[in-house]
Amino acid sequence: MRHPPRAWPRPARAALGLVLCAALLLPAPGAAQIDVPLRVENDWFIVPVTVGDDLTLDFIVDTGAGLSAVTTTTLRRLGGTTSGSVRAQGASGAQELRTARVPSLRVGTLRAWNAQVLVLEDDVLTPDVPGDPDAYDGVLGADVLADHDVLLDPVAGVLRLFSGGEPVAGTLPPLGDPFPLWRIAGPILGHDVEINGSVMPAILDTGARRVVVSPRGARNARAVSIPGTGQSGTPGVGREEVRWEDVDLERVRAGGTELGALEAQVGDLPIFRSLGFGDRAVVLLGNPALRGCPVLISYRTDTIRYCRRPAP
Repeated sequence: MRHPPRAWPRPARAALGLVLCAALLLPAPGAAQIDVPLRVENDWFIVPVTVGDDLTLDFIVDTGAGLSAVTTTTLRRLGGTTSGSVRAQGASGAQELRTARVPSLRVGTLRAWNAQVLVLEDDVLTPDVPGDPDAYDGVLGADVLADHDVLLDPVAGVLRLFSGGEPVAGTLPPLGDPFPLWRIAGPILGHDVEINGSVMPAILDTGARRVVVSPRGARNARAVSIPGTGQSGTPGVGREEVRWEDVDLERVRAGGTELGALEAQVGDLPIFRSLGFGDRAVVLLGNPALRGCPVLISYRTDTIRYCRRPAP
């Protein structure tokens, strides 16, 4: 729990990838653009979200989550109780999760009333950082984001939501040409990516703290695991243990944008199998690939644009 938030003027582990339903959204009349402060912290994108009338909390931006979420501590602070459960698919497999209702979720001037949310144990949103044990307060998912074109600009420190058509001139940083974005399953998005010259599908997950390539993907890209880096755990929602090893991806390219060299892991995530990739080449493209490059995710046109940084 983080209150008051450190970076917001008002007081107050994981690749989640949850495939669930959406809440009712009521954007402010005539508002074509909403700006919200964004920061990168502990390999997550963090924004202020107001729950109810005046409780402003730190939420993780996760385009792979079909339903927004609060922690058990946040729900207690609201005086709420769980009201049901759903089966959700996370990076570490499927899991039954409790649900609750909150009076509203507000992001800037965008508000979802009587919002259904997941209830996550605090440790799911707790950074693995010595001296910083507190959990973030919740997750901002696609139920709030998917009616908009979403600009994530960690360089300028802003989350910008557009509705009602093309963004007007001057509201976007320099971006490359749009290229296709797929709906893999529910809210989970994907696109082609090139790793060391090998093209493979990428699962786009802004809530993931890692870039994880499947064993077949690592072989295709001739990426060699670093000896002595093996570890295991549950890297997201779900109960299945996953073993992975570190790997350096020398060149990662999305569309016409060079994302550069990335530190990543090689592992067989349960979500790869549940989304139908089996033992194919695939990569989970998380926060480390996105935090240095503004990206525009257009739910309206099913396209994506990365920062204008052409490959050499």
